[in-house]
Amino acid sequence: MALMSKRLLRELGIYNSYDIAKLAHSKLFLSYANDQSRGGKGIQWQVYGVGFKTAPDAPWYDHGMKTFVMYSPKEKEDVLQAAKAWCLAEYGILEWEKDVFECWHPVGTIEAAIKAKNDSKL
Repeated sequence: MALMSKRLLRELGIYNSYDIAKLAHSKLFLSYANDQSRGGKGIQWQVYGVGFKTAPDAPWYDHGMKTFVMYSPKEKEDVLQAAKAWCLAEYGILEWEKDVFECWHPVGTIEAAIKAKNDSKL
């Protein structure tokens, strides 16, 4: 499915990647954080669980999310592939699609969220 614009998603009442995952009843999604400020979390990919912790024993500052840290933005694609490989091993998710908020979802999630939102308006 082609990417919808943020404006079109907002018109449907979808404001972020968590909304997409929750509406589609998806287990999780991958989110990129690039906080290099003093006291920030650094550059990382995180596996967000919808309604559960993907890493229950993670440090408090990861909020129960499996985190893949990188030390340079140049590592972004390699670390994303490592996160996807981990999701394949843990949850059996093989194929992914990117949303307009720069997060990755299992294939079919975005379309399912839009359908769910449209169906709720009927």
